[in-house]
Amino acid sequence: MTLKETAPPDVARLPLAELRDFLRMGRGFADVTAQDPVLEICLRGAMRAIEARLSMALLERDHVWTFYLWRGCGRLGLPVAPVGSLAEIRIVNAAAEVTVLSPASYQLGNDDAGAFVNMVSGSFPYLNSGARVEIDLTAGFGEWAQVPADLQQAWLRLAGQFYDHRNGSDTQGLPLAVLALIEPYLPRRTGARR
Repeated sequence: MTLKETAPPDVARLPLAELRDFLRMGRGFADVTAQDPVLEICLRGAMRAIEARLSMALLERDHVWTFYLWRGCGRLGLPVAPVGSLAEIRIVNAAAEVTVLSPASYQLGNDDAGAFVNMVSGSFPYLNSGARVEIDLTAGFGEWAQVPADLQQAWLRLAGQFYDHRNGSDTQGLPLAVLALIEPYLPRRTGARR
């Protein structure tokens, strides 16, 4: 099973100005953006760390999920949340022949356990040996302004820590403040978003 984003968010979508403000960096100087490449790396690292812990996407972007076995007959839990749309569900057999499921045959949903796909009637098609399923989906809260405030704060705090410790000094895990901020978003049920 693999989940790959088709393209990472470009730098214009990252909250660089917000991180500069959070770190209380100087303003009004000619080189105010001199640290932006380092801040970008810190923001991307913090985003990845939080997303991996929560099985969520903060900024909305496209992904392809590939797997080789259905988990259940009528409801398929997706490995990332929130999911705004499914572009396509493809079954690729061992001979590389592609069958696209009709969008009328399934329905996308999001609940407290994460995102899922339900078959409208019946169950998911049988997968022969060597076959795989590929699902094109768009996951994330949207742009920076749509990310919940507590996750924004966790993201900035973690990026700030990465920036402060960019010289390689060792830190142990996520800071307690970040853990407290993301705790309400942790998957609650066994198998949810995992």
